[in-house]
Amino acid sequence: MSCDDFKEGEFISSMTEPVKIEWKIVREGISQIEIPGELPDELKGTDFPMDPRYGIIEWIDDL
Repeated sequence: MSCDDFKEGEFISSMTEPVKIEWKIVREGISQIEIPGELPDELKGTDFPMDPRYGIIEWIDDL
């Protein structure tokens, strides 16, 4: 795989500690949106951030 495989598209990222949760990452051009999946029961009632996050990507090269 190369950087081009991850430059644009939809991807799933997950963490397992302290609880399992997944995010969908959408990249288009220089923008990235991270959308959290379903909130696990262990995190309900907490202030865990569930709003989508937006970012700008500065590509430093095409390698």
